[in-house]
Amino acid sequence: MPKEIPVPSNRTRVSPYPLRSTRTQKEPIEAQGPSQWEDVQCVICQEAPHNAILLRCFSSTNGCRAYMCDTSVRHSNCFKQYCKNNMNRVTKVMNCPYCRGEVYEAMKLHSGGRRALNAKSRSCAFENCNFSGTYSQLKNHLKADHPGFTRPLVDQWTRWTSEQVQSLRILIVI
Repeated sequence: MPKEIPVPSNRTRVSPYPLRSTRTQKEPIEAQGPSQWEDVQCVICQEAPHNAILLRCFSSTNGCRAYMCDTSVRHSNCFKQYCKNNMNRVTKVMNCPYCRGEVYEAMKLHSGGRRALNAKSRSCAFENCNFSGTYSQLKNHLKADHPGFTRPLVDQWTRWTSEQVQSLRILIVI
């Protein structure tokens, strides 16, 4: 069987994938301007997120924006704690803290958005410490004034309430 001779076309493309411009028709979230970063808060610690991560869920097209801190153990470490405590053990799926929809992507903000959020003032995590400064100043403060500090993964009140709920479940079953 003879091969067909290819007919030249005006729309010759080597790649079978669509053009980049058709894949990115929506304006990126980060390009909406500096005023967008004024009201952004971490879902967990309710401060401006340190090294912010945006959780993209299926409701994000409707305006659901869950931002979280993605820092080291020395700071709030909200994203890692949330993943550890809210990941479904069987399906390995994480739910959005706002709409409870399935999270399909956790994306780091671009450097401009991170710089804007890291420049916001925040306070020290210690009860008797009155320090307040930017994220980089807070990092230096924690290293200098509170060496060896790591924030506990779960505070004592949450641990106590979860133990009480667990004991109530056992009593109900019995």
